Amino acid sequence: MKPTGFENILSGFSKISALKFEIWDEKGLVFCPDQGDPEKEASNPVQLSLSRMVTRIYKTQEFLYDEKENHVDLFGLPLFDNETIVGVLLAYASSPANAFRKRGPDVEDTKTLLTQIVDMIHERWEFQNESEMLVSELDRNYETLHLYSNVATQIKTLNLSNQMITRLMEEIRNNMRVDMAFSLMPDQPNYSKIVCKQELNIEDKTKFVDSLIKAIKSENKHLGPGYYIINNSLDSQTFSSIHQDRFRFLAVQIQHEIDVYGWLGIFSFNMDRIIERSQLKLLISIAEQIGVVISNTNLYHELEDFGIDIVKSLIATIEAKDLYTRGHSERVHYIAMLMARTFGMDKEKRNVLNWAALLHDVGKIGISETVLNKPGRLTDEEYTAIKKHPEKGAKIIKPLEYLAESIPGILHHHEHYNGKGYPSGLKGEKIPLNARIIAVADTFDAITSDRAYRKGRSYEKALEIINEVSGTQLDPEQVQIFNKIFNKLKTGLEMRHAE
Repeated sequence: MKPTGFENILSGFSKISALKFEIWDEKGLVFCPDQGDPEKEASNPVQLSLSRMVTRIYKTQEFLYDEKENHVDLFGLPLFDNETIVGVLLAYASSPANAFRKRGPDVEDTKTLLTQIVDMIHERWEFQNESEMLVSELDRNYETLHLYSNVATQIKTLNLSNQMITRLMEEIRNNMRVDMAFSLMPDQPNYSKIVCKQELNIEDKTKFVDSLIKAIKSENKHLGPGYYIINNSLDSQTFSSIHQDRFRFLAVQIQHEIDVYGWLGIFSFNMDRIIERSQLKLLISIAEQIGVVISNTNLYHELEDFGIDIVKSLIATIEAKDLYTRGHSERVHYIAMLMARTFGMDKEKRNVLNWAALLHDVGKIGISETVLNKPGRLTDEEYTAIKKHPEKGAKIIKPLEYLAESIPGILHHHEHYNGKGYPSGLKGEKIPLNARIIAVADTFDAITSDRAYRKGRSYEKALEIINEVSGTQLDPEQVQIFNKIFNKLKTGLEMRHAE
């Protein structure tokens, strides 16, 4: 029984009525306006009569009137909470002994009075219940908004990762107060994650989630397309066979348009609450956002793959024109990336260098094969044409937006550290870092590769020449890095050549 909500009501009636009012439950006295010492009250003959009256009313669950020989008139009416008796309202007059009886106890009037008091108590309780429910609902709404804002911030990017999915499942499990939250995407295992309470008594959680999803396909009862709710597993023979204990379960499909990627779900053995409509709506919204992100990510990767194919075609076209430098772009790329990793360039910057190194000679597409493969000395006009390949390369790459950051490395890889290179005559650190790295790698491979007009030099001779032009043609800092990787580079190139 609720301990509050009726004290003021009973105190008020006790002051204006010849009756004394008390509230009892199965354990004993709960409240009376002028309650004294509980031990004395318990030994009082009137209290013993009241106790017996309470027991009878709990059995009959209806109004009772009892006239005792000690001139005490007892009245009692049950108190209900959701059709369950939770207490008894008692009334009696005992002092002076016959004052109430001389007027003649009007049982019906007293019953009416008690009924009105009980109604007031019930109204008070109902108001308290509504207030508590409102506070609880506001609290849940706040948690839902908090969860949704966190989720929206995380998944509206293309950085969908296992770590982000794990964080998302933890948010869902904690805010929805369930035992388990999971994402299951068979074709994209990196995005599949199960987050549970540590004490959850399920041995193989992956197998368990799989069995839940398989059960959906054979279960006809569902509340709408793309989502399935089981509020009590015992209501379904299919789901009750999965685990001996009762559970509730919600799964929502992760999809975008006609593409279905998997499931997002919650699970709990706690049967005190059902899965609420607000939880369903929130999970559907989260699943829709994940579906959009996956779709966009897949599209991005498809475009990236398409771009890679274009790059490969460009490289193949270059090397088909220059018979003596086949494999040059890949070797320059290999050397440049080894240098970048050695001095700790971060992943994002290495990705830019990756494309710049592979495509540094893409401008040679516009140069005649006769010039590229000429065995003798180039004329001034032919050399001028060769010198234009960095600018032509930049123009070729410019329309490919995802390669835009690689253009400086392509455009300036023939600049000299002393400012005497081309096409812009940049000097020192005004030359983009990627261009300075590629210049070292390009110089090394040019020296060691066979040409139409000469044989390639040894790796050791190339190292010697590179150190000789350090500070004039090449960046001294990048040459130092090259010296550090030389032995590893030599072994790697020899292995690649052997293959």
